[in-house]
Amino acid sequence: MQPVALLMCFLFANVLLYNPGVTGSGSTECSCGRNHFTCTVSAFGECTCIPAQWQCDGDNDCGDHSDEDGCSK
Repeated sequence: MQPVALLMCFLFANVLLYNPGVTGSGSTECSCGRNHFTCTVSAFGECTCIPAQWQCDGDNDCGDHSDEDGCSK
């Protein structure tokens, strides 16, 4: 196997192992569980979960402001 192909397989396997929302079918579903807020899925398919109490607290905890969108000021 070519080194580049081996590296690509390794990287893809890591994405599947460490980003449980990435299904390999092209769609991403994130499930953060109880008492957590699911940030908007990144362009790379990464899921980010933050404690629910951090939502609408005035801090950009998700990095894309999705935890502050729609909150009253």
